[in-house]
Amino acid sequence: MPKMKRNVKFTEEKCLMCHQCQRNDKGEVVRCTRCKRKRYCLFCLKSWYPEWKHADVAEACPVCRGNCNCKACMRSDAHIKKLKKDVADKRYEGNEANLSKYVLIRLIPYVRRLNEEQMIELGIEAKRQGLSLSELNIQKAEYSRRKHVSCDNCKTSIFDYHRSCRKCSFHLCLTCCHELRDGQLLGGADPVELGFIKCSLEYLHGGKEKVKEPEIHESPADAEPDIRGWSRSGWHAESDGSIPCPKINDECCHGFLELKSIFGQAFISELVYKAEELAKAYTLQNAIETPDNLCSCLKISRNTDVRNNIRKAASREVSSDNWLYCPRAVDLRPVDLKHFQCHWNKGEPVIVSNVLECTSGLSWEPLVMWRAFRQITNTKHGQHLDVKVLDCLDWCEADMGPKTCIAYGVSQELGRGDSVTKLHCGMSDAVNVLTHIANVELCHKNLTAIDKLKLKHLEQDKRELLRDDQDGESNVPSSSSSTVDGLSYGSELKDDEKVKMKQENSMSVGEDASDGALWDIFRRQDVPKLQEYLKKHFREFRHVHCRPVKQVIHPIHDQTMYLTLEHKRKLKEEYVVYFLAGIEPWTFIQKLGDAVLIPAGCPYQVRNLKSCIMVALDFVSPENVGECFCLTEEFRTLPINHTSSKDKLEVKKMTVLAMSTMVKKNGESKFSECELQALCASIARC
Repeated sequence: MPKMKRNVKFTEEKCLMCHQCQRNDKGEVVRCTRCKRKRYCLFCLKSWYPEWKHADVAEACPVCRGNCNCKACMRSDAHIKKLKKDVADKRYEGNEANLSKYVLIRLIPYVRRLNEEQMIELGIEAKRQGLSLSELNIQKAEYSRRKHVSCDNCKTSIFDYHRSCRKCSFHLCLTCCHELRDGQLLGGADPVELGFIKCSLEYLHGGKEKVKEPEIHESPADAEPDIRGWSRSGWHAESDGSIPCPKINDECCHGFLELKSIFGQAFISELVYKAEELAKAYTLQNAIETPDNLCSCLKISRNTDVRNNIRKAASREVSSDNWLYCPRAVDLRPVDLKHFQCHWNKGEPVIVSNVLECTSGLSWEPLVMWRAFRQITNTKHGQHLDVKVLDCLDWCEADMGPKTCIAYGVSQELGRGDSVTKLHCGMSDAVNVLTHIANVELCHKNLTAIDKLKLKHLEQDKRELLRDDQDGESNVPSSSSSTVDGLSYGSELKDDEKVKMKQENSMSVGEDASDGALWDIFRRQDVPKLQEYLKKHFREFRHVHCRPVKQVIHPIHDQTMYLTLEHKRKLKEEYVVYFLAGIEPWTFIQKLGDAVLIPAGCPYQVRNLKSCIMVALDFVSPENVGECFCLTEEFRTLPINHTSSKDKLEVKKMTVLAMSTMVKKNGESKFSECELQALCASIARC
């Protein structure tokens, strides 16, 4: 029988084929009145769109709304392209010119700083060759400016000027050049043993380790080799400033490293000149200031925890930063940017609530994500579906993002076995959005087992920390310690202190249905004392396979410690002498749909109160470029096999490229009459 061609009327009124499951044998369907072509069966609506009413689907189906999660739509490029276009259209909201001028002014000091470093190196090279700066000719590197080039000593990114060996392509950044001439090569410390020791199941649950069991060492999959392939021993600069290549082999016979440039010899200098001229013309020096009178948060009464877009997150005495700015995404207007900058300039986190209400509405249910990332044979759709899975034990791989974190979680702080992101400091600013939560119900049997295990863990801590303590004194609570909400505290605590700890612990229970994760974010000014505390108490923490932390390379960048309520109490107590209220983080609960913005340089940790799906992205804001520069310098001094030693951010190259873009945009834009006169007058004076 020949196939009958179905007319439009049949499709609109009679066809029962569900767009989601592609079946027509499930009975009643809901027809879309907008496109009049898509239908969804009641079974699929209940399974994949449980929050949708039938009337909503009839008004506009998921395809019309752009958030259909069927296999075909999830694997289509059209949806991704539409999302990108929508984001691009809303990115600046007609304020691109002013924002680009703002970025230009913010970046000028850092590009000027990079230019000064290059000029110093040019001066050394000119003196070595006996030439003036105008006579000096620097060879341009053969690789593209877009290519990632890193220093072979400290692994930091090379953005422009560097020294390179002609034969073996050994690269050395300017910072390493300066340190080598000063006789103190701090970058690229020698590798250290970072392996983990597996343990038995009995040990994980508080038992003693079996002596006869062999110890198996593990290292992250992407860890650097234990040897460099060349030696730093005896490597030094010559008296005239020249630096020999440290690789000595049959191909390279101790030649000197030549100064090269990626962008061009005068590129950065000309960029600084153009940027400064534009800044003078626009007279924007005052535009980057965000006076406190634009922020009304300090005038809010302190009697409530949440009022007028602020949330109380700390109880520091004689401090004005106990409250965090917490606007609702649906209420934000362009004028709120200045208010945000008031807090962001001070290095304060910002919590934006209800962000999911401003998205396309695509579901973050685990089954939907599973469907989106299933492997398919069609190679045409392979690029944007490729994902990498990280093992949370060693975090052996870290991308700038975006990344998705999927983890279980329980409301009670267990002290061991918690689902946590340990204390660390990102290489840049970051934003973390809680997109999905699911409560974990524990029965009486589970709770009883947890209580028994916690007692075994406490005894294990006493036994092992006593053994590891160099002074022969235990760092854990004694047998006379009391228990508050399942946590052990010393008997020396006063009654009012115990009550306060009870209140703090109750905050982390997450009784609200929308509560998802407990955050602790430390202030930048508290970092030195925080590091001091961690170095003093690091033996009280456990890391992979529940093994006690044996060494500290960097107490924060190692990401091996999580501060429990007890440790946060001790941290505040120990430094009350130095600070009126001791050291205390901003502590708050991230709710479903909350976006937490973390400024660069602020260490933070997270504990999941429920099973959570989070989406995180690192970014660099113009306000925190300086912090990113400082963090890059910290990371380059870590051992070369440390997980944080590689410079994946490339903030210096990012700054130069951003400034180049801003100069080009502002230079080509139309000037007002007064701006044009100022620019012409400025150029005439030069």
